[in-house]
Amino acid sequence: MRVVIPPRVASRRKPVAWCLEPHDLVLAKCVAGRERDWDFAREMLRARLVIGKELLGRVDQLPVDQTARSQVRSLLTRAIRVTTTLS
Repeated sequence: MRVVIPPRVASRRKPVAWCLEPHDLVLAKCVAGRERDWDFAREMLRARLVIGKELLGRVDQLPVDQTARSQVRSLLTRAIRVTTTLS
């Protein structure tokens, strides 16, 4: 979907807004790895706005090294387990 955002009066540049697909957004935040990012990921899972299996399926496509992918996969698996137990 494309949304047009009107430019600010003083700006001559055309604004561009990029909206990530929810699974990609959660994975990007997981790679960042801050506690607030993991809180966000858990809340997205709890609210069923993303699917755990889909997130895990995309981990290998992340443009980071294998160590980072392994860490994301491990923490994501734990987050999925916790949120499905609470649901």
